[in-house]
Amino acid sequence: MNRLLLLGVALAAISTTPALAFTNGVLKWDANGSAMRRLVKLEPVCRSAEPKTAIDACTQMVGNTAATPRVKAIAYSNRGSAYMALGEAQPAIDDFSVALQIDPHDPTWEADQKAEVDANVHLNRGLTYASQGEQAKAMADYGEAIRLNPKLVDAYRDRAAAYANARDPAHALADYDEAIRIDPAAAGAWRGRGETYAGQGDFQHAVADFDEAIRRDPSDAVALDDRSRAYKALGQLDKAADDEHQALARNDNLGSAHVNLGEVLSAKGQGDAAIAQYDAAIKADPNYVHALIARGDAYAARGDRAKAVADYDTALKLDPSLTAAWNNRGLAHLGLGEYAAAISDFGAALKLDGKAAAVFGNRARAYSLSNDPVHAIADFTAEVALAPDHAQAFIGRAVEYHRLHDDTRALADLDAAIRLSPDDAEAHKTRGLIYYGQNDNRRAIADFSDALRLGPPSALLLRDRSRAYAALHDERHAAADDASAEKLAGR
Repeated sequence: MNRLLLLGVALAAISTTPALAFTNGVLKWDANGSAMRRLVKLEPVCRSAEPKTAIDACTQMVGNTAATPRVKAIAYSNRGSAYMALGEAQPAIDDFSVALQIDPHDPTWEADQKAEVDANVHLNRGLTYASQGEQAKAMADYGEAIRLNPKLVDAYRDRAAAYANARDPAHALADYDEAIRIDPAAAGAWRGRGETYAGQGDFQHAVADFDEAIRRDPSDAVALDDRSRAYKALGQLDKAADDEHQALARNDNLGSAHVNLGEVLSAKGQGDAAIAQYDAAIKADPNYVHALIARGDAYAARGDRAKAVADYDTALKLDPSLTAAWNNRGLAHLGLGEYAAAISDFGAALKLDGKAAAVFGNRARAYSLSNDPVHAIADFTAEVALAPDHAQAFIGRAVEYHRLHDDTRALADLDAAIRLSPDDAEAHKTRGLIYYGQNDNRRAIADFSDALRLGPPSALLLRDRSRAYAALHDERHAAADDASAEKLAGR
């Protein structure tokens, strides 16, 4: 195709297949000279004009009495390419299919030339199928294109992208390897292979491939954006930021680069600068859901929860299937003290993903703040079942059991939490308070001491330990803790 098609998939493929030209004597003079002259004039328009003009010219060609079957086939193919450029997938598929069906054994064509032409038609139809989510049909066409022309780099690259989207990285890498072997200068294949490595978490190999893609095509803003993400995953935030600045210098409308740069700046503690990047992405595309969620997260992080809720609202209107947006809006409502709204949002998130342990924990905390220990315990129990290593879930459930005066279960949960996280000051403090309430003051003192050792200085906790010492008639230690508490409180 002479017009670029960017597929809206995770690993986008760009077709650079040229429109088919009429060569090797396909246009032949016959008795109807005027019809032939008309074909000669129409051919370059059908092949290379802007889409709507090309469609008109190609349509005239397929109806021309002087057109041979092969001329009609190529005209149909070029018209299909023009429809693709306009985003009209079904007419494009129909035209490519007709082109492949017309005159399959034209004796005027050399076999290898016909195979090469038909390979391009299969490739273009495959790209169109892929743009419509019909991956099985797309894969079949890519395979046929490769069979007809084993050196067609674009077919390997586009099939690799389809494999990657189908979560088949092994086959994707094999096809990218072959594309690179055939044409080491194919920057798109290097970038695609790098994206596949990144999808597997192999960011070192990803960076190496993005290096090659950028070396071969320094103008490729997407490759710079991809490499930035890999650097970010490797914790190399300065390199990640530098790549995104370079990407945006090449294409300031690349929304993904603004969002990723925002995430890098946020990780570096530059929240306001991050929001400015999200603003730029949303200005370019007000319906950019990822940017809206990222800005909402940034607003929430700086305590501006009302603005965060507004961004999550917009994102969820655009795409109600976003579990993270429901959860994060729930957290923002929680921070605003809007517990019923938070519980509702966490519930919506769990309808989408019933195995999200952290969301169960969030809803449990919302129930707890709503003075509903029974539902809180149920949700903490679900979190523990899904994530038995979540010490905070055991601590949270212990607090709710204690509210229900079930200290036996509360202590069992706190024991479990401390086994999982021996340095958790909150677990030791909570267990110490329960021991103190049971008049088990020696154990209470031990836990209070651990909490003071592990956590920040706390006048309140010193006074708790003082009371436990006093209950054991240890006035000296009790007085010392009281004095430390008063000093800490600034008295």
